[in-house]
Amino acid sequence: KITLTVTIDGTENFIFLKLNPRPKMTSILSYKAENQKIVFEWDSEPYYNCSHMFANLPALIEIDLSEFNSKYISDMNCMFCNCTNLTYVNFGKFNASLVESMENMFYNCEKLTSINFDEFYDVSSLINMYNMFGNCLKLKTLNLSSFNNNNYINGDYLFSNCIELTYINF
Repeated sequence: KITLTVTIDGTENFIFLKLNPRPKMTSILSYKAENQKIVFEWDSEPYYNCSHMFANLPALIEIDLSEFNSKYISDMNCMFCNCTNLTYVNFGKFNASLVESMENMFYNCEKLTSINFDEFYDVSSLINMYNMFGNCLKLKTLNLSSFNNNNYINGDYLFSNCIELTYINF
């Protein structure tokens, strides 16, 4: 079972089926909306490719992935790119042991102010972080201390145009 909690703005429709890969409608176990928070639960096979999974969702404001089964994920490329109103992402105890690419993961998340990577663990396979935080205009501090890996090949433009970023803990 996968549980996903998102916060949306009140002005735009959040269309769950834009998620890629899409869960089958028949596999959604429950859906509860309250105070602009939506909690979805569905049965699913483990995800391997989360590339563009939440991309281009301007109504997305917050997302909690702390219950997300991440142990088989290998690609997080552009996972949240162009979520222009996204302000907060919580990864909880996210297992990234097979993830090789986080290219453009948060690209153009202009209002992103906080990302909880505190319990993010095992990035031993990660080699591509190209432009990962590019154009995150409101990001001020970032704790990447859990990213203990010397295998990075491409970290070009990692913080490109992060004009308010003043503190990074690596």
